[in-house]
Amino acid sequence: GTNFREAVLASRIPSANFSVDLLITDKEIDKSTGNRIGALKYASQFEVPALAFNGFRECGSYEKSRQSAQAMAEYEERCLAFNTKLYRSIREHEERKGFAFNLLLLAGYMRLVRGDLLRGFKNRAINLHPAELISFGEGGRRKYTGDRAVYNALAGGEERTRSSVIMVDPETDAGPILVSGPW
Repeated sequence: GTNFREAVLASRIPSANFSVDLLITDKEIDKSTGNRIGALKYASQFEVPALAFNGFRECGSYEKSRQSAQAMAEYEERCLAFNTKLYRSIREHEERKGFAFNLLLLAGYMRLVRGDLLRGFKNRAINLHPAELISFGEGGRRKYTGDRAVYNALAGGEERTRSSVIMVDPETDAGPILVSGPW
């Protein structure tokens, strides 16, 4: 929720040239506490419209999907349907408010981005990734991607890591790096 909070606060500085006009989250409840997630609390506090969906219920477990090619194909199909649902919700919000969003910012969104959502925000979607993405592993793929990126980096012997902001593309955490956090 802190990324959302800081984005809203920054948007309210008089010299800001952007606004935060909608929060969409793929979870509503923090499993560890049983409470609403921080981003939804901040959206309410700052009077930003918010929509909450249950991405885990609709897509299933990415970890379990990695057990077989069939399971992965089914997971990707469910993610595609979920992304279509999100995209339609965004478009409905735009129609009600009479404007179109310029940018889609993903922060903590742990689902594959495919289909209508990816096409609808082509070259206008960025992802705040929690780990450094300049390290490459076998096959030339980025080493520390996915939901355990920070853990994997530290377990892999990295002494430090930093966040990265990347363009969203069809592959997981593979888009061009726009900026990385300080060391």
